[in-house]
Amino acid sequence: MDLTIQPEIANMIMKKVSDFFSELTNRAIEATNGSIDIILSASDIGTNEGMMISPELWKKYVKPWTSRFIEPFSKFGYKT
Repeated sequence: MDLTIQPEIANMIMKKVSDFFSELTNRAIEATNGSIDIILSASDIGTNEGMMISPELWKKYVKPWTSRFIEPFSKFGYKT
């Protein structure tokens, strides 16, 4: 609901979560010196009936933060 009622709050929450996981991912990759074989990035945005939010809201508010979170994978040559 915050995405439509208070998008600034939703964006701030997503920024904090993205910052945390981006830093955690960078540290884990660097600490293992390339010995990681697989990196899994997963989130659940769907139900048995479809997406929890509209594709438009997802593209506008969630996708940019998701993309930012998976950037370290590409930076170190991993695919996700």
